[in-house]
Amino acid sequence: MWRWDTGWRSYLRWLVVVLAPIPPYIHALAWTSAIYAINSWLKGLGLPAIPIQGGAIAWWIQLMSLTPIAVGLALVGLKSVEPMLIDAARTMRSDIVGLFRVVLPLAGPALMAGGGVLFLLSLLDYSVPSLVKF
Repeated sequence: MWRWDTGWRSYLRWLVVVLAPIPPYIHALAWTSAIYAINSWLKGLGLPAIPIQGGAIAWWIQLMSLTPIAVGLALVGLKSVEPMLIDAARTMRSDIVGLFRVVLPLAGPALMAGGGVLFLLSLLDYSVPSLVKF
């Protein structure tokens, strides 16, 4: 997404801004109702149900609620890298080597700061674990 500067794909970045302010408890309510629907479908097939309580569902809900913020912070960090440096790295080595030797060291501080912000947001949010009785 960070290299999509033109075309219809460039508008996908704004989806991050639209989805970021949705609170985690709304995600919890939406995912639990989706799991209820899936469980009723699984029950009709005679398969075991997906548990609605516990750590796994709390982890999934936190992951889905923080994904737009994580994508936005990662885009900010990756856009801070000069495109000429990326192009120079791509002429010398493969894209993966350029990613690990040029892009990640230059974008690393912003990515780590974004990871710290996400950790604090997850740590301070008690609504999801309390809703799924973690």
